[in-house]
Amino acid sequence: MTGLFKRIFLVAAMCLLTMPFIAAAIVYLPPTGASMWDSWLFCEGKDCHLFYLRSEPGQRWNSIGHAVSQDLVHWRELAAIPTQGAEGAWDHTLTLTGCTVKHGDVYYLFYGSANKAQQIGIMTSRDLLSWQKHPGNPILVSGPPNYGDGFDWRDLYAFFDPVKKVWHGLVCARAGSQWSQPCPRPNLPRHAGHGEPCIGHLVSPDLIHWEQRPPLFASWTWGNLEVPEHFEMGNKHYLLFSHGGSMPATSGRKHAGGTFYLMADKMEGPYQAPSEPLLLGWGRNRLDNYVGRTIVRGGERLLYHHTVGGPVTNDSLCAWQPGKGGPVTWGSPKRVQQRTDGTLWLEYWPGLDRLERSVLMDGKPQATSMTNDKDSVLWLPVTAKDSMITCLFTPGKETQSVGIAWRWNGTRSGAVLLYPGENKLVIGEVRIATDGARQVEVMDEYDRVKPSAGERQLRVLVRGLRAEVYLDDQWIFATPTVEGSATGRIGLLVCGDGTSITNVRVAELEPLVPSENSR
Repeated sequence: MTGLFKRIFLVAAMCLLTMPFIAAAIVYLPPTGASMWDSWLFCEGKDCHLFYLRSEPGQRWNSIGHAVSQDLVHWRELAAIPTQGAEGAWDHTLTLTGCTVKHGDVYYLFYGSANKAQQIGIMTSRDLLSWQKHPGNPILVSGPPNYGDGFDWRDLYAFFDPVKKVWHGLVCARAGSQWSQPCPRPNLPRHAGHGEPCIGHLVSPDLIHWEQRPPLFASWTWGNLEVPEHFEMGNKHYLLFSHGGSMPATSGRKHAGGTFYLMADKMEGPYQAPSEPLLLGWGRNRLDNYVGRTIVRGGERLLYHHTVGGPVTNDSLCAWQPGKGGPVTWGSPKRVQQRTDGTLWLEYWPGLDRLERSVLMDGKPQATSMTNDKDSVLWLPVTAKDSMITCLFTPGKETQSVGIAWRWNGTRSGAVLLYPGENKLVIGEVRIATDGARQVEVMDEYDRVKPSAGERQLRVLVRGLRAEVYLDDQWIFATPTVEGSATGRIGLLVCGDGTSITNVRVAELEPLVPSENSR
Protein backbone atom coordinates (compact mmCIF):
# COMPACT_ATOMS: atom_id res chain seq x y z
CA MET A 1 0.00 0.00 0.00
CA THR A 2 2.97 2.37 0.50
CA GLY A 3 3.39 3.03 -3.21
CA LEU A 4 -0.29 3.83 -3.56
CA PHE A 5 -0.22 6.53 -0.90
CA LYS A 6 2.88 8.06 -2.48
CA ARG A 7 1.05 8.23 -5.79
CA ILE A 8 -1.93 10.08 -4.29
CA PHE A 9 0.35 12.87 -3.09
CA LEU A 10 1.78 13.06 -6.61
CA VAL A 11 -1.75 13.49 -7.94
CA ALA A 12 -2.47 16.25 -5.43
CA ALA A 13 0.79 18.06 -6.13
CA MET A 14 0.13 18.20 -9.88
CA CYS A 15 -3.37 19.69 -9.62
CA LEU A 16 -3.90 22.86 -11.66
CA LEU A 17 -7.00 25.03 -11.95
CA THR A 18 -7.69 24.20 -15.60
CA MET A 19 -10.70 21.90 -16.01
CA PRO A 20 -14.20 23.37 -16.54
CA PHE A 21 -16.54 22.97 -13.60
CA ILE A 22 -19.54 20.67 -13.72
CA ALA A 23 -21.89 20.82 -10.78
CA ALA A 24 -24.69 19.62 -8.66
CA ALA A 25 -27.30 16.92 -8.40
CA ILE A 26 -30.17 18.63 -6.56
CA VAL A 27 -31.26 22.23 -7.07
CA TYR A 28 -34.45 23.08 -5.14
CA LEU A 29 -35.76 22.31 -1.65
CA PRO A 30 -39.17 23.71 -0.58
CA PRO A 31 -39.47 26.08 2.39
CA THR A 32 -39.07 24.64 5.87
CA GLY A 33 -42.26 22.86 6.92
CA ALA A 34 -43.44 22.25 3.35
CA SER A 35 -42.83 19.24 1.12
CA MET A 36 -43.21 18.63 -2.61
CA TRP A 37 -44.26 16.00 -5.13
CA ASP A 38 -44.95 16.13 -8.91
CA SER A 39 -43.70 19.31 -10.60
CA TRP A 40 -44.09 21.18 -13.88
CA LEU A 41 -42.44 24.21 -15.49
CA PHE A 42 -43.77 27.17 -17.43
CA CYS A 43 -41.13 29.39 -19.04
CA GLU A 44 -41.68 32.83 -20.53
CA GLY A 45 -38.88 35.21 -21.45
CA LYS A 46 -36.04 34.88 -18.95
CA ASP A 47 -38.24 33.45 -16.19
CA CYS A 48 -39.06 29.81 -15.55
CA HIS A 49 -41.87 29.16 -13.09
CA LEU A 50 -41.79 25.95 -11.08
CA PHE A 51 -45.16 24.60 -9.92
CA TYR A 52 -45.46 21.52 -7.72
CA LEU A 53 -47.86 19.61 -5.50
CA ARG A 54 -47.22 21.07 -2.06
CA SER A 55 -48.04 19.70 1.39
CA GLU A 56 -48.10 21.68 4.61
CA PRO A 57 -47.44 20.01 8.00
CA GLY A 58 -50.15 17.49 8.77
CA GLN A 59 -51.66 17.77 5.28
CA ARG A 60 -51.02 16.24 1.88
CA TRP A 61 -51.13 17.96 -1.51
CA ASN A 62 -53.27 20.80 -0.20
CA SER A 63 -51.89 23.53 -2.51
CA ILE A 64 -49.58 24.17 -5.48
CA GLY A 65 -46.11 25.43 -4.63
CA HIS A 66 -44.61 28.15 -6.82
CA ALA A 67 -41.05 29.42 -7.35
CA VAL A 68 -39.29 31.29 -10.15
CA SER A 69 -35.78 31.13 -11.62
CA GLN A 70 -33.80 32.50 -14.53
CA ASP A 71 -31.19 29.74 -14.56
CA LEU A 72 -33.09 26.63 -13.29
CA VAL A 73 -30.60 26.47 -10.43
CA HIS A 74 -31.24 29.42 -8.09
CA TRP A 75 -34.89 29.89 -7.11
CA ARG A 76 -36.99 32.68 -5.61
CA GLU A 77 -39.97 31.46 -3.63
CA LEU A 78 -43.45 32.82 -4.46
CA ALA A 79 -46.71 32.41 -2.59
CA ALA A 80 -48.30 28.96 -2.75
CA ILE A 81 -51.53 28.73 -4.76
CA PRO A 82 -54.57 27.53 -2.74
CA THR A 83 -56.46 24.74 -4.49
CA GLN A 84 -58.75 22.90 -2.09
CA GLY A 85 -62.39 23.92 -2.10
CA ALA A 86 -64.93 23.96 0.72
CA GLU A 87 -66.31 20.78 2.26
CA GLY A 88 -68.29 18.90 -0.38
CA ALA A 89 -66.73 20.72 -3.35
CA TRP A 90 -65.31 18.68 -6.24
CA ASP A 91 -61.77 19.81 -5.30
CA HIS A 92 -62.06 19.47 -1.52
CA THR A 93 -59.69 16.47 -1.42
CA LEU A 94 -56.10 15.89 -2.60
CA THR A 95 -54.82 18.17 -5.36
CA LEU A 96 -53.58 16.25 -8.40
CA THR A 97 -50.91 17.12 -10.98
CA GLY A 98 -51.52 19.46 -13.91
CA CYS A 99 -49.75 21.95 -16.16
CA THR A 100 -49.55 25.68 -16.90
CA VAL A 101 -49.92 27.23 -20.37
CA LYS A 102 -50.66 30.62 -21.92
CA HIS A 103 -53.48 31.30 -24.40
CA GLY A 104 -53.75 34.87 -25.65
CA ASP A 105 -52.93 37.06 -22.65
CA VAL A 106 -54.33 34.64 -20.05
CA TYR A 107 -52.45 31.96 -18.13
CA TYR A 108 -54.24 28.66 -17.51
CA LEU A 109 -53.32 26.33 -14.66
CA PHE A 110 -54.84 22.84 -14.81
CA TYR A 111 -55.16 20.79 -11.64
CA GLY A 112 -57.07 17.73 -10.53
CA SER A 113 -58.83 16.31 -7.50
CA ALA A 114 -60.24 12.97 -6.43
CA ASN A 115 -63.64 13.29 -4.78
CA LYS A 116 -65.18 9.84 -5.47
CA ALA A 117 -63.74 9.99 -9.02
CA GLN A 118 -60.76 11.89 -10.42
CA GLN A 119 -61.71 15.10 -12.22
CA ILE A 120 -59.86 18.04 -13.74
CA GLY A 121 -60.40 21.78 -13.30
CA ILE A 122 -58.72 25.01 -14.26
CA MET A 123 -57.59 28.32 -12.76
CA THR A 124 -56.74 31.46 -14.73
CA SER A 125 -54.45 34.43 -14.13
CA ARG A 126 -53.22 37.59 -15.83
CA ASP A 127 -49.91 37.75 -13.92
CA LEU A 128 -49.04 34.17 -12.77
CA LEU A 129 -49.54 35.34 -9.17
CA SER A 130 -53.28 35.84 -8.59
CA TRP A 131 -55.42 32.88 -9.66
CA GLN A 132 -59.18 32.45 -10.00
CA LYS A 133 -61.00 29.12 -10.31
CA HIS A 134 -63.13 28.71 -13.43
CA PRO A 135 -66.86 28.81 -12.60
CA GLY A 136 -67.52 25.75 -14.76
CA ASN A 137 -65.16 23.45 -12.86
CA PRO A 138 -64.61 20.59 -13.14
CA ILE A 139 -64.26 21.12 -16.88
CA LEU A 140 -63.07 17.57 -17.61
CA VAL A 141 -64.82 14.43 -16.37
CA SER A 142 -64.00 10.95 -17.68
CA GLY A 143 -66.74 9.08 -19.48
CA PRO A 144 -67.83 6.75 -22.30
CA PRO A 145 -67.35 5.74 -24.98
CA ASN A 146 -63.60 6.37 -24.99
CA TYR A 147 -62.84 6.32 -21.26
CA GLY A 148 -63.86 4.75 -17.98
CA ASP A 149 -65.38 5.90 -14.71
CA GLY A 150 -62.65 8.24 -13.50
CA PHE A 151 -60.64 5.66 -11.57
CA ASP A 152 -57.63 7.19 -13.39
CA TRP A 153 -58.28 10.64 -14.91
CA ARG A 154 -55.53 13.08 -13.99
CA ASP A 155 -52.24 14.79 -14.89
CA LEU A 156 -53.47 16.87 -17.84
CA TYR A 157 -50.72 18.02 -20.19
CA ALA A 158 -51.77 20.59 -22.81
CA PHE A 159 -49.83 21.69 -25.91
CA PHE A 160 -50.76 23.81 -28.94
CA ASP A 161 -50.78 22.56 -32.55
CA PRO A 162 -49.82 25.66 -34.63
CA VAL A 163 -50.82 23.97 -37.90
CA LYS A 164 -54.34 22.87 -36.95
CA LYS A 165 -54.76 25.77 -34.49
CA VAL A 166 -56.05 23.54 -31.69
CA TRP A 167 -54.90 22.48 -28.24
CA HIS A 168 -54.14 18.84 -27.54
CA GLY A 169 -54.48 17.37 -24.08
CA LEU A 170 -53.03 14.15 -22.67
CA VAL A 171 -54.26 12.49 -19.46
CA CYS A 172 -53.47 9.45 -17.36
CA ALA A 173 -56.69 7.48 -17.91
CA ARG A 174 -58.47 4.14 -18.28
CA ALA A 175 -59.68 3.11 -21.72
CA GLY A 176 -63.38 2.60 -22.41
CA SER A 177 -64.61 -0.92 -23.12
CA GLN A 178 -64.31 -0.62 -26.91
CA TRP A 179 -60.61 0.33 -26.65
CA SER A 180 -59.59 -1.90 -23.74
CA GLN A 181 -58.07 -5.36 -23.97
CA PRO A 182 -58.86 -7.95 -21.27
CA CYS A 183 -56.61 -7.72 -18.24
CA PRO A 184 -53.96 -10.48 -18.32
CA ARG A 185 -53.43 -10.08 -14.56
CA PRO A 186 -56.90 -10.34 -13.01
CA ASN A 187 -55.40 -11.21 -9.64
CA LEU A 188 -54.37 -7.58 -9.17
CA PRO A 189 -57.27 -5.90 -7.35
CA ARG A 190 -56.27 -2.43 -8.59
CA HIS A 191 -57.37 -3.46 -12.08
CA ALA A 192 -60.66 -5.11 -11.15
CA GLY A 193 -63.61 -3.43 -12.86
CA HIS A 194 -61.51 -0.80 -14.65
CA GLY A 195 -60.32 -0.49 -18.22
CA GLU A 196 -56.84 -0.80 -19.65
CA PRO A 197 -54.32 1.85 -18.50
CA CYS A 198 -53.91 4.40 -21.26
CA ILE A 199 -52.80 7.88 -22.32
CA GLY A 200 -56.01 9.67 -23.10
CA HIS A 201 -56.24 12.20 -25.95
CA LEU A 202 -58.32 15.40 -25.87
CA VAL A 203 -58.71 18.32 -28.30
CA SER A 204 -59.88 21.87 -27.56
CA PRO A 205 -60.15 25.20 -29.38
CA ASP A 206 -60.02 27.29 -26.18
CA LEU A 207 -58.73 25.15 -23.24
CA ILE A 208 -62.21 25.17 -21.70
CA HIS A 209 -64.29 22.96 -24.01
CA TRP A 210 -62.72 19.57 -24.76
CA GLU A 211 -63.51 16.72 -27.13
CA GLN A 212 -62.52 13.30 -25.79
CA ARG A 213 -60.90 11.25 -28.54
CA PRO A 214 -59.69 7.62 -28.45
CA PRO A 215 -56.52 6.90 -26.43
CA LEU A 216 -53.15 7.47 -28.05
CA PHE A 217 -51.74 4.40 -26.31
CA ALA A 218 -53.08 1.66 -24.02
CA SER A 219 -51.24 -1.23 -22.37
CA TRP A 220 -51.49 -3.59 -19.40
CA THR A 221 -47.67 -3.64 -19.26
CA TRP A 222 -47.79 -0.74 -16.82
CA GLY A 223 -50.29 -0.40 -13.97
CA ASN A 224 -50.89 3.21 -14.99
CA LEU A 225 -49.31 5.77 -17.30
CA GLU A 226 -48.90 8.81 -15.08
CA VAL A 227 -48.10 12.42 -16.01
CA PRO A 228 -47.98 11.92 -19.80
CA GLU A 229 -46.25 14.37 -22.11
CA HIS A 230 -45.69 14.71 -25.86
CA PHE A 231 -42.75 16.27 -27.67
CA GLU A 232 -41.20 16.15 -31.11
CA MET A 233 -37.47 15.74 -31.66
CA GLY A 234 -35.76 15.22 -34.98
CA ASN A 235 -38.26 13.33 -37.14
CA LYS A 236 -39.82 11.42 -34.24
CA HIS A 237 -42.72 11.99 -31.86
CA TYR A 238 -42.43 10.87 -28.24
CA LEU A 239 -44.77 10.20 -25.34
CA LEU A 240 -43.34 10.27 -21.83
CA PHE A 241 -45.09 8.76 -18.83
CA SER A 242 -44.15 7.55 -15.35
CA HIS A 243 -44.88 4.27 -13.61
CA GLY A 244 -44.00 3.63 -9.98
CA GLY A 245 -44.53 -0.13 -9.95
CA SER A 246 -41.69 -2.57 -10.39
CA MET A 247 -41.01 -4.17 -13.80
CA PRO A 248 -39.04 -7.46 -13.62
CA ALA A 249 -36.23 -6.24 -15.88
CA THR A 250 -35.78 -3.42 -18.39
CA SER A 251 -33.19 -1.00 -19.71
CA GLY A 252 -30.28 -2.39 -17.71
CA ARG A 253 -32.11 -2.59 -14.39
CA LYS A 254 -33.99 -5.31 -12.55
CA HIS A 255 -37.23 -4.61 -10.64
CA ALA A 256 -37.30 -1.21 -12.29
CA GLY A 257 -39.59 1.80 -12.45
CA GLY A 258 -39.51 5.49 -13.33
CA THR A 259 -40.17 7.58 -16.44
CA PHE A 260 -40.61 5.67 -19.72
CA TYR A 261 -40.99 6.78 -23.33
CA LEU A 262 -42.77 5.67 -26.51
CA MET A 263 -41.95 6.52 -30.14
CA ALA A 264 -43.96 7.21 -33.30
CA ASP A 265 -43.51 8.77 -36.74
CA LYS A 266 -46.44 11.18 -36.26
CA MET A 267 -48.25 12.76 -33.34
CA GLU A 268 -51.37 10.60 -33.69
CA GLY A 269 -49.26 7.42 -33.51
CA PRO A 270 -49.20 4.49 -33.49
CA TYR A 271 -46.74 4.56 -30.57
CA GLN A 272 -44.38 1.71 -29.71
CA ALA A 273 -42.02 1.18 -26.81
CA PRO A 274 -38.32 0.81 -27.78
CA SER A 275 -36.36 -2.19 -26.53
CA GLU A 276 -35.07 -0.13 -23.58
CA PRO A 277 -37.93 2.25 -22.74
CA LEU A 278 -36.80 3.44 -19.28
CA LEU A 279 -35.41 6.97 -19.67
CA LEU A 280 -35.09 7.99 -15.99
CA GLY A 281 -35.56 5.57 -13.15
CA TRP A 282 -34.24 3.00 -10.72
CA GLY A 283 -33.88 -0.71 -10.06
CA ARG A 284 -33.94 -3.14 -7.13
CA ASN A 285 -37.48 -2.18 -6.05
CA ARG A 286 -36.46 1.39 -5.20
CA LEU A 287 -38.22 4.71 -5.73
CA ASP A 288 -35.48 7.28 -6.26
CA ASN A 289 -36.61 9.76 -8.97
CA TYR A 290 -40.01 10.28 -10.49
CA VAL A 291 -42.09 12.18 -13.03
CA GLY A 292 -39.60 13.20 -15.68
CA ARG A 293 -40.94 16.04 -17.84
CA THR A 294 -39.21 18.20 -20.44
CA ILE A 295 -38.80 21.84 -21.41
CA VAL A 296 -36.93 23.53 -24.26
CA ARG A 297 -34.48 26.07 -22.85
CA GLY A 298 -31.55 27.69 -24.61
CA GLY A 299 -32.27 25.72 -27.77
CA GLU A 300 -31.98 22.31 -26.09
CA ARG A 301 -34.53 19.96 -24.56
CA LEU A 302 -34.03 19.36 -20.85
CA LEU A 303 -35.63 16.72 -18.68
CA TYR A 304 -36.43 17.61 -15.06
CA HIS A 305 -37.92 15.55 -12.25
CA HIS A 306 -38.28 15.28 -8.51
CA THR A 307 -36.40 13.00 -6.15
CA VAL A 308 -37.90 10.42 -3.79
CA GLY A 309 -36.83 8.89 -0.51
CA GLY A 310 -35.51 5.47 -1.54
CA PRO A 311 -36.98 1.99 -0.93
CA VAL A 312 -40.59 1.57 -2.06
CA THR A 313 -42.86 1.79 0.98
CA ASN A 314 -46.31 3.21 1.55
CA ASP A 315 -44.91 5.90 3.84
CA SER A 316 -42.01 6.97 1.62
CA LEU A 317 -44.04 9.54 -0.30
CA CYS A 318 -43.83 13.29 -0.10
CA ALA A 319 -42.17 14.05 3.24
CA TRP A 320 -39.00 13.59 5.23
CA GLN A 321 -38.41 9.94 6.04
CA PRO A 322 -35.44 9.38 8.39
CA GLY A 323 -33.34 6.53 7.05
CA LYS A 324 -35.11 6.57 3.69
CA GLY A 325 -33.11 9.21 1.87
CA GLY A 326 -34.42 12.52 3.17
CA PRO A 327 -36.96 14.97 1.78
CA VAL A 328 -38.33 15.15 -1.73
CA THR A 329 -36.42 17.76 -3.74
CA TRP A 330 -36.32 19.02 -7.32
CA GLY A 331 -33.59 17.17 -9.22
CA SER A 332 -31.01 18.52 -11.63
CA PRO A 333 -32.10 19.05 -15.25
CA LYS A 334 -30.53 16.75 -17.83
CA ARG A 335 -30.09 17.06 -21.59
CA VAL A 336 -32.32 14.80 -23.68
CA GLN A 337 -30.18 13.31 -26.45
CA GLN A 338 -31.31 11.35 -29.50
CA ARG A 339 -29.47 8.49 -31.20
CA THR A 340 -29.62 7.92 -34.95
CA ASP A 341 -32.33 5.26 -34.51
CA GLY A 342 -34.49 7.69 -32.55
CA THR A 343 -33.89 6.21 -29.11
CA LEU A 344 -33.16 8.62 -26.25
CA TRP A 345 -30.65 9.01 -23.43
CA LEU A 346 -29.89 11.62 -20.75
CA GLU A 347 -26.69 13.67 -20.65
CA TYR A 348 -25.08 15.99 -18.11
CA TRP A 349 -26.30 19.60 -18.45
CA PRO A 350 -23.55 22.30 -18.26
CA GLY A 351 -26.01 24.87 -16.89
CA LEU A 352 -25.32 23.46 -13.42
CA ASP A 353 -21.90 25.14 -13.42
CA ARG A 354 -23.41 28.05 -11.50
CA LEU A 355 -23.38 26.07 -8.25
CA GLU A 356 -19.58 26.10 -7.94
CA ARG A 357 -18.33 27.72 -4.73
CA SER A 358 -14.66 26.72 -4.66
CA VAL A 359 -12.26 24.29 -6.32
CA LEU A 360 -10.61 21.94 -3.84
CA MET A 361 -8.54 19.89 -6.23
CA ASP A 362 -8.03 20.33 -9.94
CA GLY A 363 -5.49 19.40 -12.59
CA LYS A 364 -4.27 17.15 -15.34
CA PRO A 365 -1.52 14.99 -13.87
CA GLN A 366 0.30 12.28 -15.69
CA ALA A 367 -1.54 8.98 -15.65
CA THR A 368 -1.12 7.07 -12.40
CA SER A 369 -0.92 3.28 -12.78
CA MET A 370 -2.40 1.07 -10.07
CA THR A 371 -0.55 -2.22 -9.77
CA ASN A 372 -2.21 -3.89 -6.80
CA ASP A 373 -4.20 -7.08 -7.22
CA LYS A 374 -6.19 -6.46 -4.03
CA ASP A 375 -8.66 -3.75 -2.99
CA SER A 376 -6.91 -0.38 -2.82
CA VAL A 377 -8.13 3.04 -1.78
CA LEU A 378 -6.34 6.33 -2.47
CA TRP A 379 -7.64 9.01 -0.14
CA LEU A 380 -7.54 12.49 -1.67
CA PRO A 381 -6.15 15.29 0.52
CA VAL A 382 -9.58 17.02 0.69
CA THR A 383 -12.86 16.64 2.56
CA ALA A 384 -16.25 17.91 1.42
CA LYS A 385 -19.96 17.72 2.09
CA ASP A 386 -21.44 18.97 -1.19
CA SER A 387 -19.11 18.30 -4.08
CA MET A 388 -18.61 17.28 -7.68
CA ILE A 389 -15.89 14.69 -8.28
CA THR A 390 -14.57 13.69 -11.69
CA CYS A 391 -11.73 11.53 -12.94
CA LEU A 392 -10.59 9.87 -16.12
CA PHE A 393 -9.52 6.26 -16.01
CA THR A 394 -8.40 3.52 -18.35
CA PRO A 395 -9.00 0.00 -17.02
CA GLY A 396 -6.23 -2.53 -17.48
CA LYS A 397 -6.74 -6.11 -18.59
CA GLU A 398 -6.68 -7.20 -14.96
CA THR A 399 -8.86 -4.41 -13.57
CA GLN A 400 -11.71 -5.90 -11.58
CA SER A 401 -13.30 -2.64 -10.43
CA VAL A 402 -12.65 1.09 -10.24
CA GLY A 403 -14.72 3.79 -8.58
CA ILE A 404 -15.12 6.80 -6.29
CA ALA A 405 -16.02 7.03 -2.58
CA TRP A 406 -17.38 10.17 -0.91
CA ARG A 407 -18.15 11.40 2.62
CA TRP A 408 -16.09 8.68 4.26
CA ASN A 409 -16.57 9.04 8.03
CA GLY A 410 -13.85 6.66 9.10
CA THR A 411 -16.01 3.57 8.73
CA ARG A 412 -18.26 3.86 5.70
CA SER A 413 -18.99 6.07 2.72
CA GLY A 414 -21.10 6.37 -0.38
CA ALA A 415 -19.49 4.77 -3.41
CA VAL A 416 -19.92 4.01 -7.10
CA LEU A 417 -17.99 1.17 -8.73
CA LEU A 418 -17.53 0.14 -12.35
CA TYR A 419 -16.89 -3.55 -13.06
CA PRO A 420 -15.44 -3.50 -16.62
CA GLY A 421 -15.49 -7.28 -17.05
CA GLU A 422 -19.22 -7.41 -16.23
CA ASN A 423 -20.21 -4.16 -18.03
CA LYS A 424 -21.87 -3.16 -14.76
CA LEU A 425 -22.01 -0.04 -12.61
CA VAL A 426 -23.22 -0.16 -8.98
CA ILE A 427 -23.93 2.50 -6.37
CA GLY A 428 -24.25 1.96 -2.66
CA GLU A 429 -22.46 2.07 0.67
CA VAL A 430 -18.92 0.81 1.13
CA ARG A 431 -17.17 -0.12 4.38
CA ILE A 432 -13.40 0.17 4.11
CA ALA A 433 -10.96 -1.61 6.43
CA THR A 434 -7.58 -0.19 7.39
CA ASP A 435 -5.86 -2.48 4.87
CA GLY A 436 -8.07 -1.21 2.04
CA ALA A 437 -10.39 -4.22 1.93
CA ARG A 438 -13.95 -3.19 1.33
CA GLN A 439 -17.46 -4.52 1.66
CA VAL A 440 -20.09 -3.05 -0.66
CA GLU A 441 -23.81 -2.88 0.11
CA VAL A 442 -25.42 -2.31 -3.29
CA MET A 443 -28.34 0.12 -3.50
CA ASP A 444 -28.82 0.04 -7.27
CA GLU A 445 -27.07 -1.35 -10.34
CA TYR A 446 -26.98 -0.86 -14.09
CA ASP A 447 -25.76 -3.68 -16.36
CA ARG A 448 -25.84 -2.08 -19.82
CA VAL A 449 -22.48 -0.32 -19.67
CA LYS A 450 -21.01 -0.28 -23.18
CA PRO A 451 -17.61 -2.02 -23.28
CA SER A 452 -14.61 0.22 -23.90
CA ALA A 453 -10.89 -0.44 -23.81
CA GLY A 454 -10.08 3.27 -23.84
CA GLU A 455 -10.31 6.20 -21.48
CA ARG A 456 -13.57 6.74 -19.60
CA GLN A 457 -14.91 9.51 -17.40
CA LEU A 458 -16.67 8.96 -14.08
CA ARG A 459 -18.55 11.86 -12.51
CA VAL A 460 -20.20 11.92 -9.07
CA LEU A 461 -22.32 14.84 -7.91
CA VAL A 462 -23.16 14.96 -4.20
CA ARG A 463 -25.49 17.57 -2.71
CA GLY A 464 -27.72 17.38 0.34
CA LEU A 465 -28.77 13.78 0.83
CA ARG A 466 -28.53 12.83 -2.84
CA ALA A 467 -25.79 11.54 -5.13
CA GLU A 468 -25.91 11.48 -8.92
CA VAL A 469 -23.62 9.48 -11.21
CA TYR A 470 -22.64 9.91 -14.87
CA LEU A 471 -20.44 7.62 -16.95
CA ASP A 472 -18.98 9.30 -20.04
CA ASP A 473 -21.56 12.05 -19.47
CA GLN A 474 -24.50 9.62 -19.66
CA TRP A 475 -26.77 9.75 -16.62
CA ILE A 476 -26.88 6.46 -14.69
CA PHE A 477 -27.96 6.94 -11.04
CA ALA A 478 -29.60 9.45 -8.71
CA THR A 479 -30.06 7.93 -5.26
CA PRO A 480 -29.92 8.90 -1.58
CA THR A 481 -26.37 8.96 -0.32
CA VAL A 482 -25.02 7.68 2.99
CA GLU A 483 -26.56 9.51 5.95
CA GLY A 484 -24.95 10.21 9.28
CA SER A 485 -21.88 12.09 8.03
CA ALA A 486 -22.04 15.81 7.36
CA THR A 487 -18.72 15.75 5.55
CA GLY A 488 -15.92 13.34 4.87
CA ARG A 489 -12.94 12.26 2.80
CA ILE A 490 -13.03 11.39 -0.88
CA GLY A 491 -11.19 8.40 -2.29
CA LEU A 492 -10.46 6.47 -5.46
CA LEU A 493 -11.25 2.75 -5.29
CA VAL A 494 -9.36 0.22 -7.41
CA CYS A 495 -9.08 -3.54 -7.51
CA GLY A 496 -6.80 -5.23 -10.04
CA ASP A 497 -3.62 -4.44 -11.94
CA GLY A 498 -2.90 -1.75 -14.48
CA THR A 499 -5.67 0.82 -13.98
CA SER A 500 -4.64 4.30 -15.14
CA ILE A 501 -6.29 7.29 -13.42
CA THR A 502 -5.81 10.95 -14.32
CA ASN A 503 -7.56 14.35 -14.25
CA VAL A 504 -8.80 13.94 -10.68
CA ARG A 505 -10.94 16.94 -9.77
CA VAL A 506 -13.03 17.94 -6.72
CA ALA A 507 -15.15 21.09 -6.48
CA GLU A 508 -17.18 22.29 -3.50
CA LEU A 509 -20.78 23.28 -4.22
CA GLU A 510 -23.21 25.71 -2.67
CA PRO A 511 -25.10 23.88 0.10
CA LEU A 512 -28.69 22.83 -0.49
CA VAL A 513 -30.92 24.81 1.87
CA PRO A 514 -34.70 25.28 2.04
CA SER A 515 -36.09 28.00 -0.18
CA GLU A 516 -37.00 31.23 1.56
CA ASN A 517 -40.51 31.52 2.96
CA SER A 518 -43.21 32.39 0.45
CA ARG A 519 -43.66 36.04 -0.34
